[in-house]
Amino acid sequence: MKSRILIFFVISIAILIFLYIYMHRDRGRVVDPTHTVFIKNTEDGFQLNRNGSPFHIKGAGGLGHMKELAEAGGNTLRVYDTLNLQSLLDEAHRYGIALIVDIPLPTNESNDTYYADKEYILKIKRDIRNLVRRYKDHPSLLIWNLGNELYFPLVARENNFIKVFNQLVDLIHEEDPDHLVSTTVVGVSRSQTLSIHLMAPKLDIIGFNAFGNITRLKTVMNAVGWITKPKPYYITEWGNHGPWESDTNLWKAVLEPTSTAKGEIYKDIYLTYIDPDSDCLGSLAFYWGYKHEGTPTWFNILDEEGRKSEVYYYLKSLWTRTQLEDTPRSKIQNILLNNTEMNHQVFAPENVMTVQLNMLDTITHNLSFDWKIYKEGWGLHEWIAEPDTLKISDIKNSFSNTVEFNVPEEDGPYRIVVSVQDDAGNFATTNIPFYVLNHDR
Repeated sequence: MKSRILIFFVISIAILIFLYIYMHRDRGRVVDPTHTVFIKNTEDGFQLNRNGSPFHIKGAGGLGHMKELAEAGGNTLRVYDTLNLQSLLDEAHRYGIALIVDIPLPTNESNDTYYADKEYILKIKRDIRNLVRRYKDHPSLLIWNLGNELYFPLVARENNFIKVFNQLVDLIHEEDPDHLVSTTVVGVSRSQTLSIHLMAPKLDIIGFNAFGNITRLKTVMNAVGWITKPKPYYITEWGNHGPWESDTNLWKAVLEPTSTAKGEIYKDIYLTYIDPDSDCLGSLAFYWGYKHEGTPTWFNILDEEGRKSEVYYYLKSLWTRTQLEDTPRSKIQNILLNNTEMNHQVFAPENVMTVQLNMLDTITHNLSFDWKIYKEGWGLHEWIAEPDTLKISDIKNSFSNTVEFNVPEEDGPYRIVVSVQDDAGNFATTNIPFYVLNHDR
């Protein structure tokens, strides 16, 4: 009797799982080849088409510098908001760049805060409808990206967030059937990826902000394929490991590779995980421009003045499938603090320390060295603020690769950051943390 009950229970669970997956199977949009942008399923897998021709996304996420992107062989830029969108679209058209436009949405970690507020949701729908109507016919538009790094819970039925999200996907499709709608998830989460497949059937394509988790992407998509038909996907952010994934020193300060070393890191990631992935519809390197995250220099492919890092030249080589340019440019070997590379040195206040930057190649052209000392951003949090609020020392346009500093008076963690610039529009950066401790206090 007990065995019969157990068999009945197992069969019932299996039937319920089957019905759940069947009810939530992929019922995506019907492919219309007359649309400006569409994805079709071929014998070789998904194929992205734009203006009647196959289109593979090769580009970056960031802001501006589209001339440099086109010169590097890139064809797509992802922008993270809709500010100055008309001018960005026009600039993209001027240089033959397709634009992926993020439509920001509020975080859904507290589901009842925003997505249960009917008046707020009506406003969001009105704003998105007006946005799409205004820009849907621009020739540079490629994809509307609905929300960045939202959380998609794996639930048995739609909650407020999923219900509103699907309504917004339908709204954009209704207003603009010629372009795709995607969303991006942080990392490569099995549960979130499965949730999107089961709970957002009309979403055209999934974007992954991958970084260190890029190694798991194929495994996760293959696992999803055992449950439901996988959706098309692309990599919406990738690069060297993020500061949240990096090694740290004794007081948990993140340790950043030199910008020169990052070139090889980007190359290895691209050739190992991106280029061989025939199912992936493209990728966007991070970050095309200047931003601070973890440190003031962590992801910068370009600096504040548009100067190019070593990563720029590696991406150009990868996108164009040509040899790496052998032009003279700044390449850093290492940084020494009081003649050592140790990243956990402790100093007493008011002492003098010497910082030396060693270059990989013999210096045959003019270089300038921009040295700064910052108060460390504990646990990454403080680096969200403008770096200048943390800067305590700045020596600009020093033409020496060695400089002396007075140790700061206040106890705590610090970081020396140096940027090397040449007269050909290139730059290189590195940094090293240190700690100040007054033993007499």
